[in-house]
Amino acid sequence: MTGPAPMTGTDPGPAVTEPFTGIRDRLPHLPAILIATGGLLLVAVVLGWAYAGGAGAAGAAGGVGIVAASYLMSTYLIAWADSVDTQLVLKVGLGAYVLKFSLIGVFMVWISGTGWAGLPALGAGVVAAVVVWSGTQIWWVSRRPR
Repeated sequence: MTGPAPMTGTDPGPAVTEPFTGIRDRLPHLPAILIATGGLLLVAVVLGWAYAGGAGAAGAAGGVGIVAASYLMSTYLIAWADSVDTQLVLKVGLGAYVLKFSLIGVFMVWISGTGWAGLPALGAGVVAAVVVWSGTQIWWVSRRPR
């Protein structure tokens, strides 16, 4: 009866390949999205300024910033969950969704009660950022080899 061959230290054993090795490997789409969102931020600030001066510029920038921050939070949390255990992705994703929209809802209710002149630009910035972020991600995924 023979056992397994002794380890000599020169044989690394069978190659183990994993589709992902860490969080960074799960985020190849992020640079393109951040570039598009940064471009939108510049355009939004200029248009916000033209529409309502400093308050409009701040509102537009804030709207883009709110969406970028919330989407980044979700993206990183979901990538983290996937790196730990794929069973966590749905739970973490839904938890992030509930948390971020609760915080955004509280903020929007508070800001709407202030009568701030930048509120319409804030809303426009949110809508534009959702369209640009989602559209860029769809574009990136559709161009990715299968």
